[in-house]
Amino acid sequence: MSGLISKPQCALSTRRAVVTFDPSLESQGRYAFVNILVVDDDLSLCSSLSQFLERNGYTVHSAGDALQALDIMERHVIELIITDYLMPHVDGIRFTEMLKADPRFQSIPVLLITASPDLATTDKGLRRGVAMMLQKPVDMGQLLNLVRFAE
Repeated sequence: MSGLISKPQCALSTRRAVVTFDPSLESQGRYAFVNILVVDDDLSLCSSLSQFLERNGYTVHSAGDALQALDIMERHVIELIITDYLMPHVDGIRFTEMLKADPRFQSIPVLLITASPDLATTDKGLRRGVAMMLQKPVDMGQLLNLVRFAE
């Protein structure tokens, strides 16, 4: 059962969605097969986001912090990053700055999830390279729309 995890985990896990092709859904953007990296120290939220995105046809890698995320990015092609703002060691905005400073990763869009949607946080995130922001609690429909927009 390599590559499959029976109990969802977020620390350095990789799961691939299994999707049966249905041409009627292609126009809805469900078969883009974008490789997404979800970074959040809240394992429950990380798992929920990962499972939701997988059910919608995306390949999802997940990490519990920015350092684990960088390790995953060294080994996998990532096309979109969804990261929490408040995390231990390196917060989501600092993580975004690190990505934008590295030529290998600077073109990857970053969606920042935050429980503190104040104007200062939003402004700081956008000035430092965050492409999109989403407020907690996460509305899964809105998340899916933003992911599709980022494709």
